[in-house]
Amino acid sequence: MFIRIASCCAFVGVMLIAEVSHGQTESSKKPSALIAFEKARREIKTADIDWTLTNFNGRMKDMKRHRRSLLAGDDIAFFNHGTADGVTGINSKGDPLRLPSRNLVNRDYAWHYQPGKIFSDRWDRKDVAKTRVIIVDPRTIGMVPLRIVNKPVEEILWTYNKTEAPRKYSQKRVDGLYEVSMKVGEVEVKWYIDPDRGWNAVRSEEYYNGKKYHEARCMLKKFGDVWFPAAVEYFVNDFDSPVMVVEVPKASFNRPEHPRRLTASHIGLEPGMSVTVSGAGEEYAYTGERAVPIPEYDRLKKKHGIKVGPTILAFRARHRWQVLMTEWEFYAKSFIAEYKLDEKQSHSAMAIVKACQEKARKLAEPTDERVKPIFEKELKPRLRSLLNSKQAREAKKRDAQKKKAKPVAAKPKKGSPPKKLLI
Repeated sequence: MFIRIASCCAFVGVMLIAEVSHGQTESSKKPSALIAFEKARREIKTADIDWTLTNFNGRMKDMKRHRRSLLAGDDIAFFNHGTADGVTGINSKGDPLRLPSRNLVNRDYAWHYQPGKIFSDRWDRKDVAKTRVIIVDPRTIGMVPLRIVNKPVEEILWTYNKTEAPRKYSQKRVDGLYEVSMKVGEVEVKWYIDPDRGWNAVRSEEYYNGKKYHEARCMLKKFGDVWFPAAVEYFVNDFDSPVMVVEVPKASFNRPEHPRRLTASHIGLEPGMSVTVSGAGEEYAYTGERAVPIPEYDRLKKKHGIKVGPTILAFRARHRWQVLMTEWEFYAKSFIAEYKLDEKQSHSAMAIVKACQEKARKLAEPTDERVKPIFEKELKPRLRSLLNSKQAREAKKRDAQKKKAKPVAAKPKKGSPPKKLLI
């Protein structure tokens, strides 16, 4: 990969020398420096990038938000982690919102998932523009002077297509950099491209009728064999203070360990999670590889032994826990009513329930096996201890009646075949 990029850049360098030697003339042909810049970004086939975004105006002013982008060919995943405290936005009242999300667009579908949930949404890729799936092609960071643009690298320069005016290009050498100009109607965009740093732009500017409105300044760094912005400052009108900064503390490109395709598993979906498929009219479930209708999932689960993921297991445990705690309270209230406890006894009974619930909550693993002894050996005996002598005699009498009413399984006759069990 690196050899191919290097040889390509050498060839472009020869072309550039020829072009520059003829001086700066406008042409409809895209200059070789800009072609090399675009090609260098397209040569990034796989990536894993941790990056942050900080605005210096608006509701999220001075709040550094953490992102992660995965790239595998045409498949792109985008993780919105929010700030260090998990804040992803501020509502109109000024209250913080904590709604982390993970989005994926691969060759077939667009996915949206919120970490910790047991459900997700899926659309056909062709409908991604109509969805809430936000994807940023990480290769476009620092390519244009506009702030983060939600377009793939192949379309990034066509952001300036608000007019049908033809494009006019020019190129010249300035202090070791190639200054490339692209004019589209009243708009002019300039790039200052460094051939010694992977043909990346160290700066880009946007002008309207000759006045500069936007600028991006890139601090480049070599991540492995690939040059890429370690930070980008974006300016609007005031070119002393940036309105936004993007930082890239960690990144890897074109690594052999990177996946060649991205699936919903890469954004956190686990087997057994529910999937709402746009336009399907029925609920789907995720198998660990794909989403299928619930009846098919049940068949595959039975055939292949699909095991649900830890998020669903945790959800079931929390749900079971809530049910269990409610059952304890219901048992205590039934006990109070059955033995006609007075107000003082009733208050003590509910205090016992709360104490036992608190003890159960402190268990490292509150499974049924660990919780049941608290109910049987603590909650029930302690409630019994509240009874006065008359209530205790009544309880003993009821226990005897229950024991007497309990059915006894009939013994099979000698020599008779055992009954089949229906399971």
